[in-house]
Amino acid sequence: MLIQLQVALTISPGGGRQTLVSLTGVVLGVAFFLAVSSLMRGSEQDFIKRLVDNSPHITVSDDVRRPRTQPAERRWASGGRQNPQRQAADRDARHPRLPREARAG
Repeated sequence: MLIQLQVALTISPGGGRQTLVSLTGVVLGVAFFLAVSSLMRGSEQDFIKRLVDNSPHITVSDDVRRPRTQPAERRWASGGRQNPQRQAADRDARHPRLPREARAG
């Protein structure tokens, strides 16, 4: 017989009520955890369905007038957006004496 089973059978007849209370506590704790976890998951899915996946009924646009030029578009031709290679080249130009590992970020 396994040692764990032998110890359990030796101890359980003397503390039957204590064992029952402990087992009931564990069962209730696990059941409560599962209920709250499923409630949170359902609420999350409902929240995403109602707010994030909501599409508008009307879209307003103006085909006649052109929007004002933004300050970033006046200063940079790309509107302030750079590709990662350009950012790396700018960083290397700012820190020419640092080894490549130290230039990250």
